[in-house]
Amino acid sequence: MRRGLVGALALALVIPAWPAPTAEAQPPVISTMPLTPAVPAPAFRLPRTDGRAAVSLADTAGQVRLVNFWGTWCGYSRIEVPALAALQRAYRGRGLAVVGLAIERQALTPERFMQRAGTPYTSLLADAAVQKAFGGIRVVPTTFVVDRQGRLVEKIEGLRDQAFFDRTVRKYL
Repeated sequence: MRRGLVGALALALVIPAWPAPTAEAQPPVISTMPLTPAVPAPAFRLPRTDGRAAVSLADTAGQVRLVNFWGTWCGYSRIEVPALAALQRAYRGRGLAVVGLAIERQALTPERFMQRAGTPYTSLLADAAVQKAFGGIRVVPTTFVVDRQGRLVEKIEGLRDQAFFDRTVRKYL
């Protein structure tokens, strides 16, 4: 009993001191894996976080897509969003579409964040069915690369920087 109490007290003292994520202190890469053989990307139609008409992945057919599962509650997602926004601005004319799939309970939370960040890409509310269709999302952020033929070609789990995404996207443009 006493050991359990000492352990719980030690944990209570350590957790508040745990550093908040920053761009400089990135977590280790969880995984990056090519999906071989490439498989068709799951079809979905999801509501936008801004309440406008629902969007389908097919709406961006013929483009390279980065489908990014993220959450406002995830510090690493909040760090990654500006890198994805810069990528969208840089490669929009060359056929890149970034699609954010927010794992949230309320639509307004991610929309407010996206507006404040000046994010130029579409953000949708990811339901459990779309998460399952992508094989389950065990880490946030998780990004899938969909090639111009509509196939899932890479799965990227964990935080990445703009240079990583730049190298990745250029392979498929």
